[in-house]
Amino acid sequence: MDWRIVADEMLQLDAMNEVVSVNPQILGGTPCFTGTRVPLRSLFDHLRLGYTIEGFIEQFPTVKREQVEMLLERSRRFVCEETSPISVP
Repeated sequence: MDWRIVADEMLQLDAMNEVVSVNPQILGGTPCFTGTRVPLRSLFDHLRLGYTIEGFIEQFPTVKREQVEMLLERSRRFVCEETSPISVP
């Protein structure tokens, strides 16, 4: 086991706690941006509808741009890295 990889993953998970929170008392446990009641899916819905990140943040000012950027980067890594469990035939 490469402990550097494990340590890196732990740091990334810790950083994600600043972005995503799940609390059964907030929206029934729906994943939200930390410190807000804004569900993560709202960002993806807005982007799908053509909104920019700036437009999303204008509508949800409690969400920080850094949170959005970190979520998008983590999602990109999940989808694009070779270690992703998602495979395309």
